[in-house]
Amino acid sequence: MIRSSRPTSETCSPAGLLRSRGAAARATLAAALLAALPPALVAQQSSGDSARAAAPADSTATLAGKVVSAMTGGPLANARVVLVESGYGAFTDSAGDFRVPNVPAGLDTVQVSLIGFAEAKAPLLLQAGATTRATFLLSQTVLKVEELHVEVRAPRARGKIAQFEEHRKYGQGFYITPEMIEDRHPQHPSDLLRMVPGVEVSAYQMGGASVRITRSSLNCTPPIFVDGLLSPNLQIDEINRDDIMAVEVYRGPSETPPEYMSASNRCGAIVVWTQSGGTRSGSPGG
Repeated sequence: MIRSSRPTSETCSPAGLLRSRGAAARATLAAALLAALPPALVAQQSSGDSARAAAPADSTATLAGKVVSAMTGGPLANARVVLVESGYGAFTDSAGDFRVPNVPAGLDTVQVSLIGFAEAKAPLLLQAGATTRATFLLSQTVLKVEELHVEVRAPRARGKIAQFEEHRKYGQGFYITPEMIEDRHPQHPSDLLRMVPGVEVSAYQMGGASVRITRSSLNCTPPIFVDGLLSPNLQIDEINRDDIMAVEVYRGPSETPPEYMSASNRCGAIVVWTQSGGTRSGSPGG
């Protein structure tokens, strides 16, 4: 259930919609859609001045907000927030807050998940040139006694390595293991990619090196994912070198797993797994 001003009965009626034209009609339909969002999304508010409101429909937007427990109302850390259509996302911090900048404006579906809680999904309208804020409630899952398995859980970093090893089993890409990173002891994160066939890494200058896929007649810059989430405009050398645990390199669409593909991505992908979330270093490689 979303807390927002509902459109009037006149604008929601068929006759009212038929009388609307252009932007007015789209605004009315968007308001009607947001009023019908599922209970997982409890609040949405877009901020932006008149100049932002006039931004073109194909410009970018920002999604920000909070994930809280439906039972206690307290913040939930490490919840995964993903925009399903674009693939952009983020994890919540210790205060339950998240922020996903530079995402395509328009309708998308937000998926929120956290171990021990029921997954939440809700459609969301992202306003061009503005920040859309939303709060999500997650309900704890209840297991029957016969379904409960006692297990000692390793730190979160080990869970990430498990995902890396799961992808590695299929052997479609090039996989840089923790042992390889330790043996190589790179000066900069981009140095790890110099060992990968079909990947061209420029000389390190001006705080970083550029990376391009040059295999199978490709010559393009691959998107970078950090801990499974797309990180737009991130350069490999902006990641803290000492935080990197493992790297997956996919050199074209034929190698790339479905979760790292999108309609706009035909260049493969670089997936970096980190110990603490891939915090950007103050001085790359330092």
